[in-house]
Amino acid sequence: MVMEFPLKSTLPDELRQPKYQTLIRTSVTQLSQLVAWTWYDDYLAFGKDANEDLIGQEKLLKKFVTEIFINQSIYSTAFLSYNDQSAKILAEKLSTCIDHLFKSENDQIKPEDIIPVDMEIPTLTLNTLFKRMNGNDFILSSEEGKELVDMCYSIVVTNTFMGLYEEENDSSHPKQCISYVAYPPCYPLNDTTKQDLKNWATEDTNETGNYLPGFLLPLGAGC
Repeated sequence: MVMEFPLKSTLPDELRQPKYQTLIRTSVTQLSQLVAWTWYDDYLAFGKDANEDLIGQEKLLKKFVTEIFINQSIYSTAFLSYNDQSAKILAEKLSTCIDHLFKSENDQIKPEDIIPVDMEIPTLTLNTLFKRMNGNDFILSSEEGKELVDMCYSIVVTNTFMGLYEEENDSSHPKQCISYVAYPPCYPLNDTTKQDLKNWATEDTNETGNYLPGFLLPLGAGC
C-alpha cells in the first residue's frame, strides 16, 4: 500500500497558475533575504561606501521595516484574539503600508497611516536596496509583483518561521488572498550564522538556482 504524504498546500487556486510560480518563489527568496538583512547587525547595501548619508538611509529603512512588521503583527493579533476593533483599523493601515513598501511606493505612505509608529518615512525603497545589496530588482516592485501584492492582504506573524497563503473567503472583500508574512524574533547568532545571513542577503540567488535558504530563516508567503 502506497502511503500519501499527509500534507496539503494552502496555496489558493488563483495563485497556482503557471504565471505566478516563478514570481512566488522569487518573492519567497527575497523576503527571506529581507529578514536576513534586518537581523544582520551591519549595513549590507551601502556600508562599504562609508558614506554617512547613504548608510543613514539604509539604517532608517531597516528600522522602519522592522517597526512596521512588528506593529502590524501586534495589532492583527489584538483584533484576531480579542476582537479589538480599533486594533483592526491600525492593522489594516499598517498592512497597506507594507503593500507600499513591497511595491517600492514609499511616497504613498502617509504619517497618519503608520500610527503608532512615529518616525520618518524612508525615501530609500526596497527595489533600490536590493539592486545595491545583491544586484537584483525586488520582484514585488515589478508590474507582475505589484499585481500579486494587490491580490493579497499582508498579515505579519511573529510566532512561526513559515509564512503561507490562504484564500480570502469573504467575497465582500476586494482582495482574494491573505499572505501571512513570517517575521519571528531573531535567534542567538554566532560568527558563523552572522556570515550565513550576510551571504544569503547579498548573493545573487538566480546564479545558485535554489530559492530556499540552506539554513534556518523565516519563509515569508511572498507578498
